[in-house]
Amino acid sequence: MAEGESLKVLGLCGSHKMDKQESVSWYLLQQALEAVSENGVEVDAVHLSSMNIYRCQGCSRCMGGGECPLLSRDGDETLSLVEMIRSSDALIFSFPVYGLHAANATTDFIGGRAKPFLGEELVVSGKENLGKSSLFRGKMGGLIANGGGYGMEMAFVSLWPALFASKAIPVACAGVSTFEYQKVDFIENTPISKKIEDTEWARNISRSVGQRVYDALHSQARYIIEGMMGIRRIKDDDELGIVTDKLGLKWDKSGREEFEKIPVFAREVALKMIAENIGKLGYDLLTKEAIIEGRKRFAPGVKT
Repeated sequence: MAEGESLKVLGLCGSHKMDKQESVSWYLLQQALEAVSENGVEVDAVHLSSMNIYRCQGCSRCMGGGECPLLSRDGDETLSLVEMIRSSDALIFSFPVYGLHAANATTDFIGGRAKPFLGEELVVSGKENLGKSSLFRGKMGGLIANGGGYGMEMAFVSLWPALFASKAIPVACAGVSTFEYQKVDFIENTPISKKIEDTEWARNISRSVGQRVYDALHSQARYIIEGMMGIRRIKDDDELGIVTDKLGLKWDKSGREEFEKIPVFAREVALKMIAENIGKLGYDLLTKEAIIEGRKRFAPGVKT
């Protein structure tokens, strides 16, 4: 990060317990964020179960570039959460293990309602920065999983594919068994019960995740890590100007934006069509008008 540049780290708690103070996950998250804030970084935290996020209904409109119908439903807070994530430089997830998986409060959002905001090709309610960003792309991440018994490793596996596909960069994962520290009656009323707030190891593990996320944001190796993830830096429009792709086609900004409205699964075919036929339209530069004219003439059934 450039010297003097402000940073923000957002914590996302995936516990299903509505009372945050009864959640081990919330406690561990606060310890991680405390370590980050001590470095002068702005932090914020979200208790996902306290937000009104309607569950994905699997209509797949977003997969074709359409608008999620749930965004207009009264009370839906998805866009608020999306903007909190988008405005953050890094994320720390803290969640319990349910059935050897990360709790649904976390996975339902990442694998469901977040989908319209993951692809660079999608525009949803004007909130997606077309062709330049996706919700988790390039964000450093820390993950803290706590299990009543075991299964933390499997919980990471259940979450990792979605984060990897959306180009997030997890740099610290901590999984701990917290059986005797669970804030539930059938444990707290027995001799084995302990308080998570009294344990130095819980603070240390969580703080280490937060510290690693902070360090990764400032590391000189950051851009190498991004390259390993297949992330390339997007230049400003003024720098891009007219670009030439690997097929020798020249694009201006308007042409790129129009092309990126095509669903990602149809782009390869569309690009071949353009390369083979664009000359017949008399265009040397792929502008918005050229893309629209080409679609009308050579692919009239394709809609964006």
